[in-house]
Amino acid sequence: MVCLGSDKGYYRGLRTGFRILLSNTYFMKVNLMSNILNISDKYFFLNILLSKILVTFLLIVPIFENFFSSYPLFAWISFLDDIVLASSLLLFILAVLPVKQLYNLKESAFFSLYFICVCLSGIINEIDLDVFLMQARTYILPFGIVILLKSLKINRLELATLVCNLLFYCLWIIMFGIVWEMVTDKSLIYEVNRYGESFNISSHGRYYSFIGNPVDLGNWAVMCFCIFYSAMKVGFYSKKRVYIALSICLFLLIMSGSRGPLIGLCIVFFVIESLSRGSSFKSLFKLGMLLSALLLLSPVIVSRFMSMSVDYFIDDQYRFLALLKSLTIIADNPLFGVGPGAFGGWVSVNYSYSSVYEMYDMSTKGISSIDMFWPHFVAEIGLFGTLMFFLYWLCVYKKAKNNFRISTNALDQFFSAALCMIIIASSFLAFVNISLETQLMSNFVMVVAGLNLSKASKV
Repeated sequence: MVCLGSDKGYYRGLRTGFRILLSNTYFMKVNLMSNILNISDKYFFLNILLSKILVTFLLIVPIFENFFSSYPLFAWISFLDDIVLASSLLLFILAVLPVKQLYNLKESAFFSLYFICVCLSGIINEIDLDVFLMQARTYILPFGIVILLKSLKINRLELATLVCNLLFYCLWIIMFGIVWEMVTDKSLIYEVNRYGESFNISSHGRYYSFIGNPVDLGNWAVMCFCIFYSAMKVGFYSKKRVYIALSICLFLLIMSGSRGPLIGLCIVFFVIESLSRGSSFKSLFKLGMLLSALLLLSPVIVSRFMSMSVDYFIDDQYRFLALLKSLTIIADNPLFGVGPGAFGGWVSVNYSYSSVYEMYDMSTKGISSIDMFWPHFVAEIGLFGTLMFFLYWLCVYKKAKNNFRISTNALDQFFSAALCMIIIASSFLAFVNISLETQLMSNFVMVVAGLNLSKASKV
């Protein structure tokens, strides 16, 4: 009895000690947070500087990372956006996480549940920690962009102008890259393809520029089009630059030879015009005429559209087989999938080859993904995680749409319209390629979402 009583007293004392330690740790974090926020209030330019650096790195580095990675001396540059984001997020977790205001939004609750589902999927499927972290770089880390931009005190007008300026100049650089490839018939990056064959532009018929992939080039052009078309609709940014940027976007889209992004652009344009106040289908007609004229520049994309049919899709053995296999995997593992980094993406092929492919008798045929984001995503994290992911973005979309309709502020309308267009476009593109797996796309979407949610109307 005495021993039992002493044990109880020991555990009671230990529990009390833990509570004191946790309490002291919490108050240390609160004090650190208060000090940082006081410094931020006193030196407002620090917030502005941090947000500008963050946005610049997150938007620019992914555009050129394939180009720099092709030169061993500069390969480290491709990790700069990861380093900047991870460092900023770590500072946020240490100092700002206790702020309760960050948790009073619906999307925060859905993200928390999504985060838990991704972690549970990894634990249940016994995914190796390094594999989990590599895939979390795509599934979780980009949300840190939204959290950071939402928590920083930022000048939204300056950042909106910065985003437009960065993209405007990058569009010119990417266009000159395509012109160089057209003149020289050589890729800016590749000398041989993944099969070791000599690579030239004329035999492939699609252009890469500094981005290094025609599909990624087309996706990025669509995202830029959404930004500048939104700016045109609400009268934000220089009208001359907007028209130049939109023309370059369409040029890049056509020269990429990518069908999915072109279809995605038409879909998002039609939807936005239907939802806009006082919109006219004359705009859709003008876009169609311009696209038709630009199609003459690229016979390749015309022939690719002409070859589209149900039989063509079925004959495309790799993609059709990958879709069937992913549906089988989802049916066998509906709740939490096969785990992050276990099927369909770059991590499961190039980083650590997954046993799931052998289990389901599937060959990747030298390709680094199944080239479809949604089947890959649902198969890896399951229906619960996918539902939370969907509800998060539905909540964000509703907030942006309502803000666009009720706000009279051009800056609010710009951010809201751009985000709505980007969510619609990226949702469609995720059916036809693995775009959201790339930082080029995920960073772009998250930066716009973070800037929009930094000051958004209630749903």
